[in-house]
Amino acid sequence: MQKTILFLSCLFAATAQAAPNFPGLRTQLGDWDTVCDNTGTCRVAGYHNDGSDSAVSVLFTRPAGKNAATTAQIQIIEECETPAACAQADNTGGELFLNGQSLGTVAFGKDDYTAALSPKQTEQIIAAFAERQPLSISDRQGKVWIIPDKAFDQERLAEGRFWVMYAQSFDFSHDYDETNKKNALKNQTVGLFANGSKITDVHIDEDFTLATIPEGGRAAVEAVLATANRVTLRIGGKERELSDDGAYTALLAADAYQGRVGDGSAWVKNGATRFAAKSPAVLPPQAAPKIQAARVPAETKGKEYAAGTPEYRKLWQLIRKPYQAGECTMLQDSKRNRSITVYPLSGGKVLIETGCELFAYNSNGFFAIVDSKLSRLYTILEDSSLGGYGGFDVDKNGTATLSGNQKGRGLGDCWSTVEYVWDGKAFIRSKSESDTQCKGFAGGAWEQPDFVADVLAPK
Repeated sequence: MQKTILFLSCLFAATAQAAPNFPGLRTQLGDWDTVCDNTGTCRVAGYHNDGSDSAVSVLFTRPAGKNAATTAQIQIIEECETPAACAQADNTGGELFLNGQSLGTVAFGKDDYTAALSPKQTEQIIAAFAERQPLSISDRQGKVWIIPDKAFDQERLAEGRFWVMYAQSFDFSHDYDETNKKNALKNQTVGLFANGSKITDVHIDEDFTLATIPEGGRAAVEAVLATANRVTLRIGGKERELSDDGAYTALLAADAYQGRVGDGSAWVKNGATRFAAKSPAVLPPQAAPKIQAARVPAETKGKEYAAGTPEYRKLWQLIRKPYQAGECTMLQDSKRNRSITVYPLSGGKVLIETGCELFAYNSNGFFAIVDSKLSRLYTILEDSSLGGYGGFDVDKNGTATLSGNQKGRGLGDCWSTVEYVWDGKAFIRSKSESDTQCKGFAGGAWEQPDFVADVLAPK
């Protein structure tokens, strides 16, 4: 009997449904990140810097399209010495400031630490964050590399150096191409630019770790860093500051993704074309792909077969042989794998699940589709993100979802999530998102998907 193993890139074919104009984008620089999805919607989030003990985050959301409006939300983390103090704290009213000047009040709910900003406040703080171009260097081919503010810490600046290893190209498909960076820039003297003009030369070491600023150049660097705009939120007797580091680049990334560079609808207008090519036209929004879910038994629970049972042995032999070259440690060791769970799907197929890997604060599972008689293997779902804090679930309408939720770190303040829906033949990707910043917000501050789909309830 022929057995077929399909890798996730083939099995989850819904990826190909995304419009080619919007392949998805996820990038981070400094304390900001930009995530854009397959419909063209971009979500840009900024946070406090890592040295702050007063957490705050802002989220700008803008769909694709010429006349798309921007909405903004701001969020804090409540910090009290005792639960009683938290209950008594008055966090319903806040005030937003730009460089010490009030931009008006911000209304939080009594038990809600997220508030909407007004259109005017949104426009004012975007303009402030889009004003200061980041420091940058250019390689011998004229390619621009952005240097985040965190590269210029006080200790290194006092030595006349900065961390050039944080340099990032605006060519996001190669954000982490360290080899190209080093080959182009290591052991070179290059210009350091601010607002389109060279302020000094710097020499990059042979390891692409540090760059040396010549005597007299440090004052120019410090002067540029001092021009950062200060956006602060005063609430509950505390002042919380949003970092300026990475804001310009994050906003410009969204402009470029949506085809706005050089257009009046762009967030960034000051010097944008130094970092990104002028866009030929603003791109229209794209509809999310539709997935017609197949009906499975509503709110079903799986049947677990313990090691040693006939069903377990039958499934073990079915899945282990074609997967011997896999990287699923628990599957290779029968002593560590204590059970296999079977979930009914539709069309005479079932989903089987067993343990795969166990890490410090994450785990994942092994999933495969077999026939209901447990005698034929159709597909092994090879994806290391499946399982963990996710897994298989069926809602009251009979829509079956397979998900993977993984922590970015043990604190659980940043996550990666992927979801797939059963359409009767395969699990089709319906959503993917991942936090790029771990800033203390339980569960992550915001939802920033890079892929979305419309799931239609079973007929």
